[in-house]
Amino acid sequence: MYNYLDCLSCVVRQVAEAERNAGMKESVQIDVMKQVLRTLADMDMTEGSSAMVQKVFNVVREVGGVNDPLENIKSYCMDIALRAYPELQHTLDESEDRFETAVRIAMAGNIIDHHIREDRRLDNLALFRSIEDALSRPLVVDHVDLLEKEIHKASKILYLADNAGETVFDRILIEEMPKERIIYAVKRMPVSTDATIRDAAMAGLTDLVQVFVIDTDYPCVFPDKCPEAFQRLFNSADLIIAKGQGNMKALSDQDRNIFFLARIRCKVTAAKFKLSVGDFLVKSLKAGDG
Repeated sequence: MYNYLDCLSCVVRQVAEAERNAGMKESVQIDVMKQVLRTLADMDMTEGSSAMVQKVFNVVREVGGVNDPLENIKSYCMDIALRAYPELQHTLDESEDRFETAVRIAMAGNIIDHHIREDRRLDNLALFRSIEDALSRPLVVDHVDLLEKEIHKASKILYLADNAGETVFDRILIEEMPKERIIYAVKRMPVSTDATIRDAAMAGLTDLVQVFVIDTDYPCVFPDKCPEAFQRLFNSADLIIAKGQGNMKALSDQDRNIFFLARIRCKVTAAKFKLSVGDFLVKSLKAGDG
């Protein structure tokens, strides 16, 4: 996917937010930003926005000396999500269609990443407004019933996590699935807001399912850029559930049984897939848009 001016400005804004959240000294922030701008200026603009994010956050870590510059705000958002968990369970118990409600709750968790990236303080009101939106908004692509059928058929299910905090919402959906067949994949290190083993453990997922740690510093999953161990897992899975628009961009050309659970947050991505910002979709890669 080609980068656009919007991608450049978005990445620079994310870096500035990460620097502030990490509590870097102003002089260090300036050094980091200068190197980030040099890195962006030297990039081949056909590499894609994921490569852009990967390169600049490596700069943030190396020059800024902070492994996870968003750790504090992610921990805060995780705490908000954990405190919301009993209410999420209650919403599920009161629903007429447990599986579809669980899917929609899993997608609603994207509000956490949205607030982190927009540098806005998440609170319970914003969180539950997002959940209500996800529960009520029509899906622009609705393959929920097909997903449920494929889950029952699959003997090995690979669930690709998206961002920290969303892991709590993923748990709501995973508890409605055959847990013994699920492998939940997280990143070795956080690229921006990516979920790691720490986030999976805090959500209680390490006690429920097998968790696989992908040794990659990309913000979404490109199988050919991952170690062989993950490539074997990816190729052997009967069903892959991929969370987030980043994974949808990265995996849309794969010949695998993949379902994307995503909320479109960016106008560049919306244009690529002929969607609108704010759209929710549960899309089977094999079934297309029908």
